[in-house]
Amino acid sequence: MGLSLSIQERDKPLWTGWRTKSNDVKECLEVKKRLLASLMCLCLLVGLLPATALAAGATDCPGGDECNHEAAIGNTHYGTLKEAMGAAKNGETVDLLRNVTLTKSVETVRKVSGITLDLNGHNIDGTAVTSSNGVVWMGTKYGWKPVEGTDNTMKIINSVSDQGGEIKGTLPVQFSTGDSRYPIPGEIGEGVTLTVTGDGTDAVQLKSSAYLVYSENSRDYIKNGGFKVTAADGIERIYGSYANAAKAAYNGVVTMLHDYSGKASISSGNRVGVLDLGGNTFTYLNPDKIIEINYDNAGITIQNGTLTANAEVLSEGGVTALYNNTTLVLERVTMNVPGNSYGIVTNGTNTGNTITLKDSTLNVPDGYGIYFPSSGSVTIEDSVINAKYSGVQMCSGSLTVKGDKTAITTTGKPQPKTENDGAIADGAAISVINRSYSGGTPTMSITGGTFSSENAYAVKAYTFNNTNNIEGKWENAKDFVSISGGTFSSDNVTDYLDDGCKLDDTGSVVPSDNSVASIGNKGYRSLKAAITEAKAGDTVTLLENVTEDVTIPAKTTITLDLNGKTLKNSLEDTITVEYGASLTIQGDGTVDNTSHARAAIYNNGTVVLNGGQYTRSAETGQDAETSGKNSYYNILNHGSMTINNGVTVSQSGGFSSMIANGYYNYTDKNPRNGYVKGTNHAKPELVITGGTFSGGLNTVKNDDGAKLTIVDGIFENTKQAAVMNWNEATIKGGSFSVQGSAGSVLVNGSNGADTVDQGVLTIEGGTFTIPGDKPIISINQNGEPAEAKTTVKGGSYSSSVAKYADPNLKFEAKDSNGICTYHSTVEDALDAAGIDGTVSTTEKNPNLEITLPTPTKEGYTFLYWEAENGTQYKGGQTVKASVFQDLTAVWKKNSDSSSGSSDNERTYAIITEDNGHGSVTVSADEASAGTRITVTVKPDAGYELDELTVTDAKNKDLKVTKRSETTYTFHMADSKVTVEASFTKDGTIQKPDTRFDDVAKSAWYYKAVEYVAENGIMSGVSAREFAPNAGFSRAMLAQTLYAMSGKPAVKAESIFADVAANAWYADAVNWAAEKGYVSGVGDGKFAPDASVTREQMALILYRYAGSPDASGMAQKEFTDSSSVSAYAVDAIRWAVHEGLISGMENNTLAPQGTATRAQVAQILMNFHQKLDK
Repeated sequence: MGLSLSIQERDKPLWTGWRTKSNDVKECLEVKKRLLASLMCLCLLVGLLPATALAAGATDCPGGDECNHEAAIGNTHYGTLKEAMGAAKNGETVDLLRNVTLTKSVETVRKVSGITLDLNGHNIDGTAVTSSNGVVWMGTKYGWKPVEGTDNTMKIINSVSDQGGEIKGTLPVQFSTGDSRYPIPGEIGEGVTLTVTGDGTDAVQLKSSAYLVYSENSRDYIKNGGFKVTAADGIERIYGSYANAAKAAYNGVVTMLHDYSGKASISSGNRVGVLDLGGNTFTYLNPDKIIEINYDNAGITIQNGTLTANAEVLSEGGVTALYNNTTLVLERVTMNVPGNSYGIVTNGTNTGNTITLKDSTLNVPDGYGIYFPSSGSVTIEDSVINAKYSGVQMCSGSLTVKGDKTAITTTGKPQPKTENDGAIADGAAISVINRSYSGGTPTMSITGGTFSSENAYAVKAYTFNNTNNIEGKWENAKDFVSISGGTFSSDNVTDYLDDGCKLDDTGSVVPSDNSVASIGNKGYRSLKAAITEAKAGDTVTLLENVTEDVTIPAKTTITLDLNGKTLKNSLEDTITVEYGASLTIQGDGTVDNTSHARAAIYNNGTVVLNGGQYTRSAETGQDAETSGKNSYYNILNHGSMTINNGVTVSQSGGFSSMIANGYYNYTDKNPRNGYVKGTNHAKPELVITGGTFSGGLNTVKNDDGAKLTIVDGIFENTKQAAVMNWNEATIKGGSFSVQGSAGSVLVNGSNGADTVDQGVLTIEGGTFTIPGDKPIISINQNGEPAEAKTTVKGGSYSSSVAKYADPNLKFEAKDSNGICTYHSTVEDALDAAGIDGTVSTTEKNPNLEITLPTPTKEGYTFLYWEAENGTQYKGGQTVKASVFQDLTAVWKKNSDSSSGSSDNERTYAIITEDNGHGSVTVSADEASAGTRITVTVKPDAGYELDELTVTDAKNKDLKVTKRSETTYTFHMADSKVTVEASFTKDGTIQKPDTRFDDVAKSAWYYKAVEYVAENGIMSGVSAREFAPNAGFSRAMLAQTLYAMSGKPAVKAESIFADVAANAWYADAVNWAAEKGYVSGVGDGKFAPDASVTREQMALILYRYAGSPDASGMAQKEFTDSSSVSAYAVDAIRWAVHEGLISGMENNTLAPQGTATRAQVAQILMNFHQKLDK
């Protein structure tokens, strides 16, 4: 090239030489022109050369110690790092070859990306670098665009991680982009140390849309701010400013990692975003505004931190929202705005602006808090505003102020208004001004907070003429201004108080006199009025005891605070919750119902009970005879209900269940009894997590179509059962106990194939207790083919429920107190049974094989398993379940000197004694302490064991456990023991003086009960219990007459739909119907379970006796004789005449009253004796 030639011949002149002074000047000028042209050509050619030609690297460097280059790209070495960085192309790596000290930045150049700087075990000292670009600048120039499929990350790494790798300086690294539309990632690799020197703060600075991938290390490279987001790819990034971070935030949320101080304000951009300050402080250094919402339909939520400005005054305000439909939310934020400025300001020409302060503080000590002339809304909740001239000033839009933590205070004196626009310095904490702005008349609602002005009204509502700047009275201000709560420094607020409110001596809003309920501080003369006015989420508080029938309407969601008061009904259900309504009840207090067939709570919607007592104080229903007077459920749930700890439900009745969940008859069209679409729930659900529940025929009844879940609570019953289930119930915990007068703790029933009466009961936990030998669980099975399904998966029981145990729970443990639990392994069962307990299998298969464990117990050594017949088995042996049932673990107590067994361990003698009418033997003549000893007693013919005692050397009785009729066991004492048996003749042991424990000799019905039992007419409900006060069903009476007649063969088939062919009473009912003794109750039904009334019983016996002519029989007069049903008049006349039935104590006959078992016994005895005659 010509240029190369010129360079090679640079010592030769480009012209022949200068002429002498006498030469022509024109010729001299010509030479100069040629020289200038040559230089211009040279410059042009140099400009066309590539950058690498200008920073040419050496490719023939010898390397090693002889290399004097600072950096390399591949095999090409460069004299300086700056040259190498300038030469790097897309995707290339610059390797540092030695430690370098810089005075100027080293930078990537032109439109390149994806460059890696490898410190390669060396360091860069940039302490002397003063450039704002930092020691190392890596970025792109304007015009660069990313190439798809190319890694554009700018990286700094240290491939020799165990040495070097430091970059130090005031600003070690800066990543940047030339065009913010194209973000570029930066990365600081492992083994790289960035050291900030001098007055520097950041190890890395991110300019424009450059970012770092977030990590615990990278977050600390940026000490001034640092804005973290989650991008669309799910990767977390860090940006240098909120604006660029917000653009990349996939979910709109930006988190500031550190305190920030700078000249970049917070601008919303054309989006709705969230800035979480992360508990840090954002300090703005310019004098205009901290936050700007600068687009229509844009907004920003600021959370968790402090906003402040380092200026004497902000010319525009803390926040400007001068566009339409903007949103600003400050949540847990403190904002400090200096000077005579606005804290937050909108423009009167704009519409649809929304401002919300929640748990925040706005400090404008020399200016205005919030100035809101546009349409839209301002909400202040539990927030503080401190200002000088005005706390909140509304000229349009709506203001809502709530929360007891809210406090708005102003300190300035009112100032005259000279302009026709802008805020008015009226000095009020809140001012509502009708200025006829285009945004409409302003409104205000205050429900709580503290409002104070040092020099003006706390709240002021007035008109203002913008033309002549004259303030006027707002005549109908109360139509737009509402105050129902709060505390105020001036009493003019009485002009704005809601009806039902007054101001007390402290300036606080309280319910007005004669209020019985309140919402906040607003009082109401009736609970109904409060509920009608309540908004979603409101709490209605009882202030006085109230007698009302209350309905929670559909689409209403409220909380009722009983506040220690009593809500009693007038005529209907005390509280009715309609379908689609939601009610939560809290606080101490009582919900009571006193009306027949009405509940304290009747729920068709959603109810949560967190407190209170729920009663039926006038309940009288103890049996069928008294049921029609005043009897019903306390709670009837046909919706969704949760009862939590702190709730008490109780009643003294015994005819109705106390809590009913579900439907009495699912298909009944009466919504109190059945499911009606749109009125109640198809699948009612009750969840009980705690509380105390006592009373009712059944404490809790889970009826048709319903689901019941009990997690915890105390359930007590004296009548029938603690829980009765007809559909689907799960018990996970709680305490369930009944008295001996009840039938069982739990009742599980099903109704054939009916899908709403499935009878599925699952027990996962809880304690279940019933006295005597009554069952824990009883089954009420009505029909085929479905069967009630009961599964025990956990819990503890006072008697065995092994037949219901889950198949995985193969072992029943019974401890020394007789409490049964169920386990999947024999080891767990042994632990639960304890030393004096027993373990048995729950499976019915006697051939089930069980591998005997070798149990351990602190302080004892296991010896063997012993059967009742004395056979011994070792741990590890396999036995059948039939053998396992009778096994007992035998232990030997360890000596004090050893935790194990000892051949020299002391043994003690066992002495047996008897009185000569039988024998007593023991399994060993001597044994060590703790060993289980089996005692076998054999009475002589005609004798039986009277007493067996085991005493130690100090004459102290040892515990004796009966294993069978002839075997007993005890554990050996640490002394000699004496086993003594005494025998007595058969029949000489004292017997109970009555046949039944619950029939005293002094009872009026004693002789009758003894008679019917002795003659086989009636039997007890158990071996020792007659239940004299229980009802007597129609089926029972038919069965009694059938037995009295010798149970003749029955030819007729059942004519009643509710008498199943396999029912225990089927033959008796069919026989009695065939004979004409009984008839149905209508609709082809017999009602076998219904209690028989006194007149029905008289009629049946009358027919059984042949329907004798009663027309001539004298009739004793009773006060209620006229109430005898027409069909039973002759029968009653006959029964009274024959002495079968007598009147009650109050000279009443009670013909429709149900007959108790005692009354039936008396009547049947009288009748039977008449027949004998």
